Amino acid sequence: QYDKASIDDGGFQVKAAVAGGSPHPFQLDTGSSGMAIGVNYVGSDYKNYPCFGPGQFKYNPSENLLQGDWYLLPVSLISAASGNPTADSVCMVLVVTSVTDGDGNVTNDYKGGMMGVSAKGENIAYNVLLNASLPGQNGAAATQLASAYALTKTACTIGQTHVAGDGYDVVNLQPVTPPALPALVGVPTTNLSTPIGPAWSMPSVVATFSSGGVAQAVTAAFEMDTGIDSMLVVVPSGTIPASFVGTPATSGQATFVDGVLVTVTVPGSLAVTALKQWILNYSFTTGSGAADPAPSCVILMPPPTNTVGDMVRVNVGIHPLIKHNYLYDAQNGVIGMQLIS
Repeated sequence: QYDKASIDDGGFQVKAAVAGGSPHPFQLDTGSSGMAIGVNYVGSDYKNYPCFGPGQFKYNPSENLLQGDWYLLPVSLISAASGNPTADSVCMVLVVTSVTDGDGNVTNDYKGGMMGVSAKGENIAYNVLLNASLPGQNGAAATQLASAYALTKTACTIGQTHVAGDGYDVVNLQPVTPPALPALVGVPTTNLSTPIGPAWSMPSVVATFSSGGVAQAVTAAFEMDTGIDSMLVVVPSGTIPASFVGTPATSGQATFVDGVLVTVTVPGSLAVTALKQWILNYSFTTGSGAADPAPSCVILMPPPTNTVGDMVRVNVGIHPLIKHNYLYDAQNGVIGMQLIS
């Protein structure tokens, strides 16, 4: 159960204790990988654990930049219902020492927290939900949970895999070689076993944009992102007609103008019926105040760098979760959507 859940105000909030520190709030973010916590809120002995050197997160569309050092750290996941730890995990955590917001303001005290659990082919060590186990009771060994999770509007279920008849329409993912972790820096005094598991390619999405008799279809990687309420379109320069967007900001981001019809379709696999060849399908018109799952706005992002996590893609944001549940089964290579209304 989440500590806080609001589609339009901060998304899904959970609590976790990192490296023996106090419980700290985190935003559950399916649009990024790895955790981020301020240096003042992590356990005091975090430097004893494996360090992988400097790193950073740059979040879009906010352009907030977090900088610090990567560590492989133990994490206790805390239930909002009981206030007690319910699962233990290990994850790559950016211990943040500097934050620069989108306006250029800098602080060394990062009070926020991000729990990135994306499905973009990353190394499983960056996803805290895929490495979780239940603590053993009365001296018994811990029980490893399946590398999978499901999200609803009220809770995250860790270890939930896809089974026939569970109500999820699914797309089967293709295996990819997981990227290696950065080089270890120094010699840790407290060792942890590095999580090992499969990595999967992102499913495809077909997004069509049309206005004034002009239409442009884009086939890209599909991204569900609980960290934002907008839609991000990341494509090569010139793909989207210039008349569809406003004047770009200095960041290169350009918001779609009103009146553009957007259709989003994520094709499914064999589990989808013959009459329903998709796991997600909806349309809306920008600027029309359309009902959910329409995003708050659609933003054309700068062209992709074609590095890990930054490829040609359509990020649909959090709004589809108003009418669907979401499943990422990394154990079996499946992403699923379950219509709830």
